[in-house]
Amino acid sequence: MAMPPGYLCRSFEFADLCRLLDVNAASLGNWLTMTKMLRPFGDKVGHRRIYSAHEAYVMALMVALHTAGVPVNGDAIATILSATYHPDPLIPEPGALLTVRQTDTAGIVLHAGTIWRDIHANLKELEIG
Repeated sequence: MAMPPGYLCRSFEFADLCRLLDVNAASLGNWLTMTKMLRPFGDKVGHRRIYSAHEAYVMALMVALHTAGVPVNGDAIATILSATYHPDPLIPEPGALLTVRQTDTAGIVLHAGTIWRDIHANLKELEIG
């Protein structure tokens, strides 16, 4: 799937993304701390943290895990990152699924294509140009 123009530009603020994703800032902040240990993620501009649309999509996958009752730990984050960067950002195809393992025998399937479509549509309202 083709990457939309500006998809990798960092223009979305942390607080706005917390509201959009309906997630506690402390929880998301903890997950992003683990994420930054695995790869560069977000930028700090003055006192603000800003993120790209792709990084917001990665956050939306983390929130989907949390909403499903799956712990968002280092293993889950590593799985999400390996599915969304190869090594450059990847956009899921419509209908794409992502399986995140909780144990060797149990896991959860996220509808990555739907999550991407929804977050992409909602981010258009947040653009700070």
